[in-house]
Parts: sequence; structure tokens; C-alpha cells
Amino acid sequence: MQEKLSLLRQKLKELGLNGFLVPQADPFQGDHGQHMPEIFARLAYLTGFEGSLGMLVVLQDKVAFFTDSRYTLAAGTLFQNSNIPVLDIAEAKPESWLGENTKTAEKIGYDPHLHKIGALRKLEEELPQLEFVPLDKNPIDTLRDGSSDMKLAEIVPFPQQYAGTTTAAKLQKITEQVKKEKANIAILHRQDAIAWLLNIRSEDGQMTPWAFSYALLDADTGTLDWFVDAARLTAEARAQLGNSIRTIAPDKLAAALQGLGGKTVLLDENDIAVWFKQQLEAGGANIKHGRDVTFQAKACKNEAERNAMRAAHIRDGAAWCKFLHWLDGKKDFNDETEVTISDQLQKFRKEYAEFRGLSFAPISGWAGNGAIVHYKPEADSCAPITQDNILLLDSGAQYIDGTTDMTRVIPIGKISQEIITAYTAVLKGHIALANAVFPEGTTGAQLDGVTRAPLWQHGYDFGHGTGHGVGVYLSVHEDSATISPRGQEALREGMILSNEPGYYKAGAFGIRIENLQLVVSAGENKAGKKMLRFEPLTLIPYDKRLIDFSMLNENEKDYMVRYYKLLMEKVSPLLDNETAAWLQGFIA
Repeated sequence: MQEKLSLLRQKLKELGLNGFLVPQADPFQGDHGQHMPEIFARLAYLTGFEGSLGMLVVLQDKVAFFTDSRYTLAAGTLFQNSNIPVLDIAEAKPESWLGENTKTAEKIGYDPHLHKIGALRKLEEELPQLEFVPLDKNPIDTLRDGSSDMKLAEIVPFPQQYAGTTTAAKLQKITEQVKKEKANIAILHRQDAIAWLLNIRSEDGQMTPWAFSYALLDADTGTLDWFVDAARLTAEARAQLGNSIRTIAPDKLAAALQGLGGKTVLLDENDIAVWFKQQLEAGGANIKHGRDVTFQAKACKNEAERNAMRAAHIRDGAAWCKFLHWLDGKKDFNDETEVTISDQLQKFRKEYAEFRGLSFAPISGWAGNGAIVHYKPEADSCAPITQDNILLLDSGAQYIDGTTDMTRVIPIGKISQEIITAYTAVLKGHIALANAVFPEGTTGAQLDGVTRAPLWQHGYDFGHGTGHGVGVYLSVHEDSATISPRGQEALREGMILSNEPGYYKAGAFGIRIENLQLVVSAGENKAGKKMLRFEPLTLIPYDKRLIDFSMLNENEKDYMVRYYKLLMEKVSPLLDNETAAWLQGFIA
């Protein structure tokens, strides 16, 4: 690590720079489920860090790493021998650190493809004494071999039976949205937004089935220019696009943006790279800031998408039940590790023809490793499974009809009362959210408190959010409402969100219970206001060996009965007789 940092600093000197910002980001501002393609993994190249949020600030004489509470433990271990401080971004801001460790008029370089407009503006406003310099080429790419190599996959259609709406109908709807914003052009840079709008899928994201590309939607003509290599499209994918969508070579994008002089162009400054602003300003376009116009339509699933996700989760629930049956029957764990256990689950998933791969790198944490919220085990260094503790297994899959993401805690051997009490408190929080009935317009922040309250009563809490959006055979972390203290977006019918409270005792154990849930109608209240509730999508048993039933109230016990009834009804038909009988006994 130090050798690479020395080489980078030498390159910065040659460029006349005093420092450089290295974010965990790609040109598409995508979430890769902890598996960023190597071409974009510059932070991992320098440091080995592979989490979804991180920023390395490199000066000539100092360096600091910033992340959030999900990764502080893992990053602390990674950097323990490097003298690089790991700072929680909720408590220590990069701009504050830069202000304290730089001199007036120093130049800090950045890659304009990797920094969002709003974030850079904040740095410039809070640090006017510094000059932030955009670079045409990322200096890290000059230090590593093959940095420009990117193998792009074939682009195929997403079946209409799962999409539910044609590409033409979606394009018309989104065009009307752009007109409402009083704009001529909308820039589509989110990969899941483009895949959703065009009803296509690919494998560029490795664990997320999108195709790396950009698009410009012209509301005046109702047409869309898609900047992608047309040779990548199958005949079927090309045929479904229709005449309103043109494919244009990706290297023509800069010229197209600079050619929008006089047009009002809609973009989200909190979500799109600085590079786009630079090109638009160079061409004289009028920039209007607004949210991605696909946001609500993509987040609120139609009936076909809901049914597709239901089917995918029933199938995945069956794979989990087969896995748990296999695990429950093991006599010893002498040859098992965090990775081999996780791999066994994937073997059961692969039995289904609809399986397309994982939706993120599995988090399989034994004992103290479970307390590292986004722990990523490696085959050559992961922990062996022994006895008398718990395994936290957070794993999701991609199927042709849906995306899954779930977490269960698995006891091995004798489990302490401390773990049982903590698990039951987390379960109470999980059930509180699952049982919630709330008026339309309720925000994620309001529901976050509903989830945490049962944990607070027992002295527990967790540092991450409670829930994130999920796409339909797309992003496992979708831009949608979030359930967290910062979740200001209102939940709407058709959204799919996770429910994942937890508790983590550093060095000892980690507990997280996660289901995906669909927001559905709950009728009207007495005042005639529309009410909403959650329908469970994830159908996997909770382990009763970890539950102190004396801590559960009648409503919580009733939830368990209803959940297990649904589980047996939906999942058991996919199981062989032996596994179905085991499941019946396991949940009895």
C-alpha cells in the first residue's frame, strides 16, 4: 500500500498537485453490491478496501480514510499496519480534515467522472482557500496495468411477462414527466434506470444485470439517444426498442452534450458526475436540477413485477430451506468455513434454471466476524466454523424474474443467553416493522423509529439503516425510499424495501434479521385516508433456538404463526418430502 501511495504522490508532483481524492465510485455512480468491476476499483487497487462507501484523501505528507459505521471495523483491520487513520464520516468530514491539514492555495486534484456535482460544490464552498482541479485522466490508471480494459457483455431483452410494461409505454410516461419539469432533455446516467426503461439486461455489473451506458431523452420529440455499442444487442433486444430509440457510439456522448446549447437539461446534481456539468456548460446548455425522472415509476412495481418478485422469493426460500436442512443435519463442522458454508447455499440456488447468479458478495460472518457489518470472507483467510456461537449469513440471488436479499442467523452448538436475548430483541424490532400499518405519505425516518423502539427498550441499537429499495432482476440497492434516520422519501404502494435491524458486539458476534417486503394497500382509516402495510416476500424460517419466547408479546407471536403458515403454503410445494417434513418440525 505504501509503495503505491508513494508512486501516486510522485505522479501528483508531476501534475503540480498537493493532493488527490480517491472515492469508492465509478463513472455511473452505481452500487455494485460490494463487487465493483476491476476497471473502476481504484480505491481497492490502492488499499484493498472493497466496501460500497469510502474515500481516501491523499496529500503529499498525510493520508486519511473515510467511511461509515458499516465499514469502520473492517477498515480498521485493513489499515491497522499502515498508520492511515480510519474516520467515521458521520463524525469526521473530509472537508474538515482537508481544512486542518492543507495550506492556502494548495491544489487538490479529482476525477470529474467520479464526484457528484453537489458533493464537489460542498467541498469548494467550505474550502474556498483550496483549488480543486479536475483531471482529464485519473493518475491511478497510469500506475496499474490493464486499467483501460473492460469486457462488456451481450445485451438481452427483459421478458415482457416480468416487466409488465412495454418500452414504448415507459418512454411515453417518462417523457411526460420531463415535460412537467419544463425541460427539453433529461440525462439518464443510472444503469438500473436505463435497464428498467428499455427492458434490457446485461452482465456488465457482474452481480447487477445492467449494461454500462448513458442516454439522453428528448422530451420535444419523444425520442431517446442511447449511447451504447449497438453490436452488443441481440436481435431480440434491438427489435423491442422501436423507432423512438437510437443507438449511438459511446464516444459521441461528449459532443452530444456540448451540442445542447440553448436547451434546458434536467439532471440531479446530488447523483450525477461533475463531468456532465462540464460538458453542458461548455456547450451553453441551461441546467435545471431535478430528481431522476424514472425514480418513482421504477421504484413502484407494477403487478407483473410484483408477481415476478414473489415467484423469485418463493424459489429462493426453497433453496434456503434445503440449505438449512442440510446444515441442521451436519454432525461436525471440521471442514467448514465461512466461505464453504455460503457456497453450499449457492449450490441449492443453482438447482433452479431461473438462477442467474448472486446479487452481491455474500456476508458470511462467524462469531466476531459477524459484528463487521459488511464483512467479506475470503477463501484463503476466512474463519473456520467451530462450536458455541452464531453465523450471520447475508446473501442474495439474481433470478430472471427477481432479485433477493436476506439475512439469517444460524446457531452452532450451545448458545449463550446473551445472544438469545439480543437476537430476540432484534426479532422484536423486525416484527414491529413487518406488522406496521401506516398512512400514505409516511417517510422512512418515521418507520425507522418504529423498528428501533423495541431494541432501545432492551438496550440495543444498530448503526446502519433499517431498509433499502430493491429492483426486479436489477439493483439489490435501488434508488427508492429508505428506512433510516435520514429517510425523507415517502413510502408508496409497490415499493420493495428491506427490513433488517441488527445488533453487533465487536469481537464477539453479530445479529441481523433481514426480509424483503412489498408495500401494499391496507384500505382506508376512519378518516378516509389511504393506509399501507407490508407484504412479506422473503420466506425463510427464523431459528427458534435463538428466540426467548417469553420476551414476545401476543402480537409478535401471532406474526410468527402467520408468517410460518405462509412459508409452508408457498415454499413446501417446492421441497422434497424429507425437507418439507424437516421444515414442518423446524418451525413447530
